[in-house]
Amino acid sequence: EALLSSSLSLLSASNEFFLQFPNCLSYESLEECVEKLEFALANDPAPLSAEHAHAFTWQAATERLYEAAGITKEQQKKNQKEKDDAHTLAMLHRQGSHDFFQDSMFFFDAEAEEKHDSGESA
Repeated sequence: EALLSSSLSLLSASNEFFLQFPNCLSYESLEECVEKLEFALANDPAPLSAEHAHAFTWQAATERLYEAAGITKEQQKKNQKEKDDAHTLAMLHRQGSHDFFQDSMFFFDAEAEEKHDSGESA
């Protein structure tokens, strides 16, 4: 909120998103923090540019989310190949199972017919 209102803000350097703003005074040690605080007390903040103001909007946050979630065309091709391979294996498995059961049914039917023909009870 302080950055959005064009105020100088002291933040740990681990807050990477905020480092792009000129009014963000980041520090990594207590000594740097004191230096940045002294600077903030002695200076006026820069006005917030339209570009930096846009970074705080929901639209910009959504754009960052899309960018972070995006995949490359190369990754998309790899994912599609993996999906196709899995589909092929599933089809082969299904066909193999179908053949096995069909062969078993044929064997079962032949055996039952043999017993029936010989007069044996099942």
